[in-house]
Amino acid sequence: MKKTWAHGLAALALGCGLVVPAAAAQDDPAPVEAAKGVVAGWVDDEFKLPADLKLDAPLREQLVALASAHRERVAALAAGWVAEELQHVNVAKEAWVLSRNLLARYMNESAIWQLDSTGDAHDELMLRAVRRAGTCQAVDGKRSFGALAAMLQGMSAADRELALAAQQQMLARWGQVRAIPVRPVPSLLEQGQAVMAKLRAPKPVEGEPAVPPVLAFNLLATPPKAMAPDLRCALVRWTLSREQFAKTAAATQMTLARYALLVDAVALFRPGMDAAADERGYSPVAARFAVDGDVTAVGRLRASGLGLDEARIDKRQVDVPGVRGVRAVAFETVFDEVTLDRVAKTKTPPGQGEWTEAPFTWKIK
Repeated sequence: MKKTWAHGLAALALGCGLVVPAAAAQDDPAPVEAAKGVVAGWVDDEFKLPADLKLDAPLREQLVALASAHRERVAALAAGWVAEELQHVNVAKEAWVLSRNLLARYMNESAIWQLDSTGDAHDELMLRAVRRAGTCQAVDGKRSFGALAAMLQGMSAADRELALAAQQQMLARWGQVRAIPVRPVPSLLEQGQAVMAKLRAPKPVEGEPAVPPVLAFNLLATPPKAMAPDLRCALVRWTLSREQFAKTAAATQMTLARYALLVDAVALFRPGMDAAADERGYSPVAARFAVDGDVTAVGRLRASGLGLDEARIDKRQVDVPGVRGVRAVAFETVFDEVTLDRVAKTKTPPGQGEWTEAPFTWKIK
């Protein structure tokens, strides 16, 4: 995983030190090949099976073939993406921007794939996989394809074949316009954290499932701002085990779970970047990818008139260079943390718990 982050960080660092000769032409092949190389590096890492992952030989063979076919697919897509981007990027002046924009597009396609489904049967088998004991340990520390492989290893033969067939369909959709599920508000993680907050209160809460040790240790004390993947997974499993989800459709539960477990830009780059905002309030990920956005938080008014109680993000609309004609779903959360930090410092009308909105506009320029 560290190697994957290195690919992205190296590509983004181009903007800090690359000097392009004034004579460079728009059809200079060097920036084009560099951009294609960034995408190739990312797809190689994301679709590589971890060496220590124990898989049945037939399953490993099927997954290797699936990954190999996808690398070829993405290489063809990247060539088309370059042609589109050259209509918007002046590589004679900012060659590094081409690599950055192609990386953004790749990451967004990966995010859409992680949220995709082929229907109810697929959702039901994936929900069984998410709920299975040991899932969080199996997928911990793995990128999306490696995590998928770990889940498939634990499935029955019938479920495994259905899951592989679904993956063939969903990977073939890369680069195509397809439906993206609406982001749940509140998210599954927010729902789980809200219940944890009640469990931390002096008055005991009854009717909740037993809290696993990893959640009790990490969330019943002082909840962290950013949860590690294994902790997110544990919170997802525990929250879905609550009684309110007993009769909820598998498709609804899996939309909640997929968004909660999504490996997006924040999840990918936080471990390799300083997470502190710059002087404008921008997170490093937002600044490096030149993300603009309108984000609306909601919360309850306080008598003090400063900040909001139960603050959470309600609406997101972000624009990312290189991502066009589709939701930039991989980057939608880049302003969440800085927006909530800003909310905590914002003066609001004094109130007694009434819900209110707090809109913010983030612009790189």
